[in-house]
Amino acid sequence: MKKDSIYTITIIDKKVKSIKTVGFFYNFSEAFNSMNDFCYELYDNGDYKYLVIEEVIPGIYVYPKGSYWYEWNNTEEAYIPIERPFKFNKFSGYSMMG
Repeated sequence: MKKDSIYTITIIDKKVKSIKTVGFFYNFSEAFNSMNDFCYELYDNGDYKYLVIEEVIPGIYVYPKGSYWYEWNNTEEAYIPIERPFKFNKFSGYSMMG
């Protein structure tokens, strides 16, 4: 049986004390467009500096097949793509935490 991926959107605060998975979609473009459409709500007045979209397959304790990292940019007033920040290198599966 084929396991289709879902794409989760997880927001992470500046101090990495709050991690929330706020949605999932059946393709990356829907997740990406929703991130852009709701960026102000996701940023939540400066509380959520980081956003990660993870591609996961259904299951229990699954690891992401891929992750796409973004950081809020005040000048652009949007989340912009970044490399995974160093402080997050030792862990994956943020959607499982939120």
